Order: sequence, then C-alpha cells, then structure tokens
Amino acid sequence: MSAEGHTRDSSKPCEGCDLDEIDALTCTAKKIQKEADATEESLQTLDPRRDDFKAAKDKYTAAWAAAQADVNIAKAKLTPLKKELACRLSDQSRECLVQVWEKIKIEISGCSPTPGCRQLDCDFNESVGDADTQAILSGRISELRQRASDLDAYFGELVTEQTQLPANAATAKQLVDALATDAAADTGAKDSVSLYARAVVAEWTIDNVWDGFASVQNYLDCLCQVLTCLLRAWKAIVVLEGARAERSCGDDRKKERCDALRAHPELEIVARYKKECAHCDNKSQPNQPPAYMA
Repeated sequence: MSAEGHTRDSSKPCEGCDLDEIDALTCTAKKIQKEADATEESLQTLDPRRDDFKAAKDKYTAAWAAAQADVNIAKAKLTPLKKELACRLSDQSRECLVQVWEKIKIEISGCSPTPGCRQLDCDFNESVGDADTQAILSGRISELRQRASDLDAYFGELVTEQTQLPANAATAKQLVDALATDAAADTGAKDSVSLYARAVVAEWTIDNVWDGFASVQNYLDCLCQVLTCLLRAWKAIVVLEGARAERSCGDDRKKERCDALRAHPELEIVARYKKECAHCDNKSQPNQPPAYMA
C-alpha cells in the first residue's frame, strides 16, 4: 500500500471500537470477581456448619440417650416424693402455692427464649433493579449480613444442645437428689412450703430438659432448616455484592468520562468530529471566503 493510501485509510474512524462496551465488560468482570470473593467468604461459614450438621445425628442421639437415663431416674424419685410433700400441706396452702408458681412461670417465659425451633424468616430478596444505587445495595447487603450472622449464631446455639442436653438432665437429677435428702431430714415438717416449692420447680426443670425439642428428629429438622436458611442468605449476599461492585465500577467510569469531558472538551470535539464527520469535505472552496466572513 502506498504512503498516500496508508494516510487516507488512517484518517478513517476505527470500526468495531466501542468504549462503552469495553467499560461494560470491565464492570461485568468486576461483578463476577466480587461474586467469587463473596462465595469464598461464605464457604468460611458454611463449610464448618455443614460438617456440624453431618455429625449432629450421632452426637445428638447419644446426648438424648444420656439425658433420658437421668430424666427417668429423676422422675422415678420425684413422683412419690412430691406426693409425700404435698401431704405435709393443707389443700388451701398447696393450691395457693401452685397459683403463685403459675404466675412466676409466666414471668420466666417472658424473659427467656421460646423453647424449641424458632420461627425463621428465610425470604431473602436478591433481585436488583435499575433504581438500586450503591447506597441502597449497601444497606440491603448490611441487613442480609446481619441476618446471616444471626442465623449462624443460632445454628451454633443448636449445636451446643449436644452437650447441654445431658447437662440439663444431670442438673434436674441433682435437684431431685438434694430435695430427697433435705425432705428426709425435715422430720418436723418445718420447711414443708419450701420443700414443696422445690418439688414443683424440680418437676418443671425435668420437663424443660429437652429445650422444647420433642425428639431427635425434631431437633435435626430444626438444624436443617437453619442451615438451609443460612445458605439462602449467603446466596442473596453473593448476588447483591456482585451487583454493588458492578454499580461501583459503572459509577467510577462515568465519573472518569465526565472529568475528562470537563477538563478537555476540545479533545472530545475533535475525536467525535473525525468519527461522525468523516464524510465531510474540509478543503476550502476556491475563491470563496470562509462562512464567518461572508
């Protein structure tokens, strides 16, 4: 190709060059990278929890069996003991004591977590709309991360049930043993009210050994539900983290373009002129003054 042809071709606008598309692809890459980072972060939490769940059946079944043995012993000793202590009180005194105890139980339930599996909200909105700015996405991500943290903490509490359950049963058995000893020593029935109060509390303690879980399967179902909920929370976090990274990249690119336009608009004029006005003949017409002198 001649120098003249090369010069002529070089003056043509570059075809297939779209800076907006390049920026979009760059931001998409940042989105994918952030999603990968968030996924890796989620595995730091989820992998150990999956291991805990796999081991839960055997561990909790063993804990349940150990607790059941102590509960059976405690019940067998408490049932006749409570009847004996009831006989040391008048019907009126006994009924009044029970009424007081019912009121106290209500107060205790008001300052204690509800036993059994908690009601969980596992609805995590991962949709992203055009109106979702970085600030909005940041707020949503913060909320999701807090919910994920709460779920993880609750899962941890459930795992401790595997050691807490036998401890609960042992505590109940100790209460009954101590009560039996003190009741046998109270030959003059001086402490009848106190001993009967301890009996009804011991009975309540035995009933609450299981922390509201009716069976091993009931506990495992709760653990599975919490883990599933935690997985869904992290799935939404990954999506929104990627969207925020893409929004951030797009905003940065827009700012860069705006800064460049404000700083040197003449460069953009020339660049666009070469692209959009290539068909124009910019050679001066002979014997004709420029338009601004006409």
